[in-house]
Amino acid sequence: MKVGYIVTPNRKGQMVIPKKMRELLNIKPNDPLNLSLRGQGIYMYPVREVLSSLEPKASYLELLKATRGAWGRDKGRREEKKKLELKASRARKKEW
Repeated sequence: MKVGYIVTPNRKGQMVIPKKMRELLNIKPNDPLNLSLRGQGIYMYPVREVLSSLEPKASYLELLKATRGAWGRDKGRREEKKKLELKASRARKKEW
């Protein structure tokens, strides 16, 4: 097994990415990093595709515009679910 760099988290769980790794991956301060669980470890890599092509504010705006319809549809479903839950609750009270 190859051993890379061994780092230790502080009390807050924060770790320092070694300088050599940051340089190899071209990670700058405030660069977004994606963390995901892989088996028994954490896989981390810089996210460049999402924010690099637009200004940060503009990219967030584009993301919000792209997902607007998905969130908008959810509102009606929540109200419908609430009505069904209230109806079921009333039915259970009648049984008592």
